[in-house]
Amino acid sequence: MTDKEELIRQIDRIRDGGGTAISGGMKLGLAELDKSLAPDRISRMLLLTDGQTFGDEDACQEAGHAGRQPGHRRQRPGPGRRLE
Repeated sequence: MTDKEELIRQIDRIRDGGGTAISGGMKLGLAELDKSLAPDRISRMLLLTDGQTFGDEDACQEAGHAGRQPGHRRQRPGPGRRLE
């Protein structure tokens, strides 16, 4: 995305509430990263979460392991070491 104002509008539309099945978003995000992997690019997926998934912890762990492919980098800017 190159339109900064549109990015801000999309972020402003984010609303919290209820539980989160994180694995679906993780899988979609990794698929988007795969579309543009190249040696001359830096691609990142930023996952904002409290770490508490809603009934899909095993699928989240699986998606996290799938993200350990060449070209994918992982950073965990937050407290804790594991998904709960």
